[in-house]
Amino acid sequence: MNKHDIQSSVQTKSSFSLRTPFAFFLQVRFFGKRSAAFSKGFTLVETLIAIAILVTAVLAPLAIAQSGIQAARYAQQQVTATFLAQSSLELVRYNIAYNLNTSNPNWLAGLDVCQTACEIISWQSKLDVGDELFRTCSGADPCRVYEIQGIYQVADNAASPITPYTRSLKVEETSDEREVKVTTNVSWKLSNGSTRTYTLSQYIYRWR
Repeated sequence: MNKHDIQSSVQTKSSFSLRTPFAFFLQVRFFGKRSAAFSKGFTLVETLIAIAILVTAVLAPLAIAQSGIQAARYAQQQVTATFLAQSSLELVRYNIAYNLNTSNPNWLAGLDVCQTACEIISWQSKLDVGDELFRTCSGADPCRVYEIQGIYQVADNAASPITPYTRSLKVEETSDEREVKVTTNVSWKLSNGSTRTYTLSQYIYRWR
């Protein structure tokens, strides 16, 4: 047998070995199906990644929008609390000015109830009605602020619209007999249940 015959014999055996039923079965049974399973698994991973990206793309703007709405609402509440605090200080100033202009020997008349927490009961001119403007905070919901005809104030009528705000005033005499420290606290609850408080203090002098 020459060299050419040996090579032909080897090639024939190799070709035969690759084409035997057993080898064909192994190739189809394992390699073919493994490739298909791998393709299916890869497609599933791609689908999950696409869904995750889509959900993120949808939820991210919604979260940003919700955060913006909450920030805007808190800013509005902060402005309202500032207004409530400043307006209460102005009413104390008015009460003191009224006493001084009417030559009342007690320049703090009407403010004795504010040595502890007090609330506003009237926005009417004291010169017209002659009523007290303040009273001690009391009741089941002390110092609660109501909205009546667009004005924030205390209401004895239970049917009056309630607001989330409470406002209290405190007038303290200092070592100087011609000076008082006025402090107002405005508190309100946020949508998440937490409480915020805005505090404003000012010294008022007996200028006359």
